[in-house]
Amino acid sequence: MCGFLVIISEKNKLDFEENYLHNLIGHRGPDMRNYFLSKEKKEILYFARLSINDLSINGNQPFEYLNYLLVANCEIYNFRELRKKLEHKYYFKSNSDAEVLLYSFIEWGEDFIKKIDGMFAIAIFNKKNKDLIIYRDRVGIKPLYYYHNNNYLIISSEFLPIVEILKKLKLEISLNADSIENYFIGPFNFLHNTHVKGVFKVPPSNYLVFKNFIKYQKEYNSFSNIKKSNLSFFEETKNFDRIFDQNLSKHLVSDVPISVMLSGGLDSSFIATLASRNLKNRAINTATINIDDTLTEFEINNIRDLSKKINLENSILNVSSKNIINDIFKNISVYDDLQSSDAGYLTNFEIAKSLKKNNIKVVLVGDGADELLGGYSWFGLSKIPFCILPKKIKTFLYIYATSRIYSKKGTYKVYTKYYNEIKKFRGDYFDVITKNELLNQLPNNYLMKVDKPFMRCGIEARVPFLDNNVINFCISLKNEFKLKGYVYGPSSFLKPNEKYILREAFKKQLNTSITSAKKKGFSISIFKMIQENRDIFKSVLLDEKSFLFNETKSSIEKNINKVEKSSYNPFKKQREIYIWKLFLFNIWKKKYAL
Repeated sequence: MCGFLVIISEKNKLDFEENYLHNLIGHRGPDMRNYFLSKEKKEILYFARLSINDLSINGNQPFEYLNYLLVANCEIYNFRELRKKLEHKYYFKSNSDAEVLLYSFIEWGEDFIKKIDGMFAIAIFNKKNKDLIIYRDRVGIKPLYYYHNNNYLIISSEFLPIVEILKKLKLEISLNADSIENYFIGPFNFLHNTHVKGVFKVPPSNYLVFKNFIKYQKEYNSFSNIKKSNLSFFEETKNFDRIFDQNLSKHLVSDVPISVMLSGGLDSSFIATLASRNLKNRAINTATINIDDTLTEFEINNIRDLSKKINLENSILNVSSKNIINDIFKNISVYDDLQSSDAGYLTNFEIAKSLKKNNIKVVLVGDGADELLGGYSWFGLSKIPFCILPKKIKTFLYIYATSRIYSKKGTYKVYTKYYNEIKKFRGDYFDVITKNELLNQLPNNYLMKVDKPFMRCGIEARVPFLDNNVINFCISLKNEFKLKGYVYGPSSFLKPNEKYILREAFKKQLNTSITSAKKKGFSISIFKMIQENRDIFKSVLLDEKSFLFNETKSSIEKNINKVEKSSYNPFKKQREIYIWKLFLFNIWKKKYAL
């Protein structure tokens, strides 16, 4: 894992000191750094390394061979198999997975990426003809951003370094109303633009080729050609165990200690159990977050029981929402491009800081299970009675379920934009939701609240559920194996019918209290943060320079005063979420002078 920057100029010589670039992106790679500046001083590749595999200096990037330079933020799980196919022809100076990527590209061309199993953001520069190719992994686990005009091309592992470089180059910076509108009304910015015009996210499963400063975009992977399996439920549960066991063993390859994020829920308990099975007699470090003492005694006992059963060393991290608010002005950078207002960025940052103190550099997380196995309530839109509704109405209900904004100015416009993105996906409505979760929700929202906070502390987060083989297998399953039953009604909120195959496949290995529990959201309470810190919220939002997005100061003050204990009242929920979004946006905008 690492952070990297690529800066290419068509006309002007570049004047960026190594220390300046390190201050922008060095948090992602605190162990080693390297810097390439071309003879013409028009091309820079900067690399900051987080050492996970091959801790020697031989694993330092950029890797260079013939006319090619490569920098990659990656964890490649099949690099050993690929290396065996290449060793007869290429000399390897390291045991790094990134070096395998360079030789794979040279051997097999642009389509080498179809052979790769892992999470990655890759940049390959041709020193001779000045072409640049950048790749982002299949579901966007690793972020990748770019800025492109007639004279400059900037590539980065994060958004904020590009903004600072644009300022240093004295290029125009203006806010993007389209992206900001999506942020405030939608669940997140679901398009591949950002809040700054001209700065874009590379879509997952895509790569970009820049030739003579002209961009060509290509998709290298599609979920549409994965066929549904006809195997029985019994056969699929056996396959489930086998495939996940093989997959997790790859995610445990590391030359540094590994930890598991353990909430006590199904997904993380499953990962911890398989990790224990693979590591046998070795104790596994796990970390559990307790926000404002909301962990119940029942949940704590579940975690303790599991820890004893499978030899876990668990630590519970107590986090106070009061401290999070007090620190938010200096920690707003964990949101980077602020495409989402999810408070999980802040709680994950607290976890990451604690893990760093204990010298943990790799952590396994359970993200991806809900998206692949129907774990969210909105997958019920594919069942009776919702399945008879027109697709647009179902989709609007889906968007509301994920955003909780429904009556603000511009709502219909944003919902329609998001609907136009979602309607591109084909198949049963369960499959439509799955594809949207994988290609929009995860890369633009949930995966970023894992990557950004952990990498801010120099920690690599691995996502076993999003391995290529696991994704293919889960998509191929019959949907009734994932969300049990044909009717989605009141009983669905009481009995666990989501992620059905996961519960059944591992019910003998996990306590019944885990496999029979309904999914429980785990995040910090927004209403509590507003209620206990009204003065701080008012100081930010009632400032004369505050950005209120179609609101007035009087309405904002009134709504802050009205925030009370959260409930399922949709208007109250909308009010607190909207205030929180405004609060974050104004802190972010002011700090980065945007």
